[in-house]
Parts: sequence; structure tokens; C-alpha cells
Amino acid sequence: MRNYNGQAHHSKKKPTPLEAPRGVQGQGGPGSDQAAALGIAWEDVDAKYRTLVPRAGVSERQIEASLAVIHGFRDVNDVSKVIDLLRA
Repeated sequence: MRNYNGQAHHSKKKPTPLEAPRGVQGQGGPGSDQAAALGIAWEDVDAKYRTLVPRAGVSERQIEASLAVIHGFRDVNDVSKVIDLLRA
């Protein structure tokens, strides 16, 4: 996999693809659907999230609850559900 500035990334894990939004064609830059189209494993997202979010002073309980909401984000009707869970 290559990012928008040409750097190559390799993983031995078989990714579970995230779905790209319909009708959106990314160019591989920041905020595009390119990563979703290529497939990112949820376990990689979870690992990065669990590494970075505690640095913001968020408790383990909040991290797990917010990850659960993120995994089911298609069913979330208001983004404030995630934001409220992340308030330290």
C-alpha cells in the first residue's frame, strides 16, 4: 500500500476492509477514501486508537466504549455520542 506521498507500507496481516463511501473516488490524499478502498484492518485501527487516545487523559473504560460506538458508527445518529465518551 502506498500513501499519498508515495511511501510504501506493508503488513503481513490480511486486512478486513472498511467500506468506502458510495460515489466517492479518493485521490489518496488526506481525508480521502483511498485507505478504506484498499482495506484497513479494524485491529490496526483499534491498536493505534488504544495507543494514542490515553495520551489525552481518556480512561480505559471511555476508550473501549468509544471504540464500540466507532465500530458501529453507521448506526450512530449524532456524533456527540463519541465526543461525550471522549471527554476526560
